[in-house]
Amino acid sequence: MRHHLLWAVAPLLLCPTTSDAAPARAQSICANNTTGVLAVRTRCKRTETKIANRASLIGPAGATGAAGPTGETGPVGATGATGATGPTGLTGATGVAGAAGAAGSTGAAGADGSIRVYGDGSNGNVTISAPTTFDSRLQYHNITIDSGVTVTVSSGTVIRCTGILTNNGTIEVSSHAVGGSIEGFPSATTLMPLRRDANPGIARSSAQNGEIGTFASLVFGGFGGTGLSSESVRNLTRTAMSAGGGGGASRFSTGGAGGGSLVIACANGISNTGTGSISADGVDGSAGSGGGAGGHIVLASPSYVDNSGTITAVGGDGGTEAASSGPGGGGGGGIIHIITGTFINGGTTLVTGGAGRPLVFAGTVTSSPRSGGGGGGALAGNGGNGGTAELDDSSSGSTSGAAGVSLVTLTDPTSLLLQ
Repeated sequence: MRHHLLWAVAPLLLCPTTSDAAPARAQSICANNTTGVLAVRTRCKRTETKIANRASLIGPAGATGAAGPTGETGPVGATGATGATGPTGLTGATGVAGAAGAAGSTGAAGADGSIRVYGDGSNGNVTISAPTTFDSRLQYHNITIDSGVTVTVSSGTVIRCTGILTNNGTIEVSSHAVGGSIEGFPSATTLMPLRRDANPGIARSSAQNGEIGTFASLVFGGFGGTGLSSESVRNLTRTAMSAGGGGGASRFSTGGAGGGSLVIACANGISNTGTGSISADGVDGSAGSGGGAGGHIVLASPSYVDNSGTITAVGGDGGTEAASSGPGGGGGGGIIHIITGTFINGGTTLVTGGAGRPLVFAGTVTSSPRSGGGGGGALAGNGGNGGTAELDDSSSGSTSGAAGVSLVTLTDPTSLLLQ
């Protein structure tokens, strides 16, 4: 009976009734008098019989049993809130450079800068119908010069046009390099006057002034200037401020000025018509001075040049003898250079040297002091020598200047104008 009671009471010992449980007070095991149902209470009811105290039935705790197997992992809980961002770490080492990407496509070609040698045409078309001095700062498209009209240009001018230049009139290049001079004779015996040598232009040497002396002495004429080599002439495709050299002086006369320089560069063509003329001539000497050399003219177009008129770069004539000097030498001829893809030549180009003067007889050069004649200036052609004043007051003749050079180069001149 006691064993049955223990088995019946065992669950109550482990799981007391919660409604009457009071851990701080002694607990009794009570049996219902009618049903026999057991309960653990602090105090049995009147309808129940106390069987025993709960504490007297609990033995000492047994040894801890072996841990049971781990249960299955429960479901993952919800993600917690993101924590605060930590401090930035140190920069890592630079990685190996990647392979170069493919080359991009080639861009469109830019405008040809060399075409600017013909200007930009920004001043449009112009027709010149009255005499004028050309302003080389203006850049035209087409230029027309009417018949009978003279257009004067300074030495060193470049006329540019993106279209065509048509010359029915006259283009005249001003002379530039001055001739020599001899001044200041206070008395008949003063042989140390003021002297200025002739400007050589771009020639290799300048013309000399005539020698000074009295009527009782032989006085020689000055040598003419020395012209450029043929190679230098061919390579001269750009303008300079001076071109032909000035002539040498005699006692009372300044030498003739040298011819100037001009370049005409037009993209679509140049036409010097039958009534047209272009000149860069040397100035004649006077009273025994030398003539100036002819100048320098370049006509350049990649399209065509048509010369049905006249183009001249001639040397000035030497001055005639006088009572105070022998005659002057003639100026050397200049340069005309046509550079184009197509040349149409029905006209005239002249680069002759200026004329010297012949021998004169006794009793002509009688003043004292007196001088020989001045030499002629040079460019492509050499200048002529001045005449000598002889003891019998005669004079030997002076010599003419040598011819210059006229040449045609059939090529596109664009790049040559940039040199």
